[in-house]
Amino acid sequence: MGIFDGLDIKKEKNKKWRVFYCFDGRDDHWRVYSLASQLTSITGQKIFTPQEWQAVMTKGEDVVKGWFDKNIDIASCLIVLIGSKTAERDLVLYQIEKAWRANKGVFGVHIHNCDDVAHKPTIKGRNPFELINIDGKQLSDITSVYEPPSRNSQEVYEYIKQYIHGWVTDAIMDRELYN
Repeated sequence: MGIFDGLDIKKEKNKKWRVFYCFDGRDDHWRVYSLASQLTSITGQKIFTPQEWQAVMTKGEDVVKGWFDKNIDIASCLIVLIGSKTAERDLVLYQIEKAWRANKGVFGVHIHNCDDVAHKPTIKGRNPFELINIDGKQLSDITSVYEPPSRNSQEVYEYIKQYIHGWVTDAIMDRELYN
């Protein structure tokens, strides 16, 4: 599982929101880093390197969860980048539940049509929000998941880049209304 530092999203002229990305680092790191390089070109976001992530992972699950907690606490929104096995990763589900319970905006984006290192897409993964129940409700009934309408990797990246700011805004506003 790889993670980024936050992405500053401008809501208003003098307000910035920080987002935290959640994804399956085993299978989707190439897709995510390809997407991140495009997003950072317009946001100036610092990418959390694989070496930085590995340094966190080697310290054990409690340290990893503490690291997630700290970063989610300073974020306004959690974006789950959904690949073929994202919903199978316990740490992904942990981050989603943590962000929701901390009153953060939360949404997902399917990235299965983005190419991997071998220039191949993968199969569509299960919506991880279907696996989490909050106060007797399935989180998938409360949160949004977006699926870019193209099977072309570059078009998927462009679609996400075009709409991500609005998705973040909607997720944060929807979460505020849900409270």
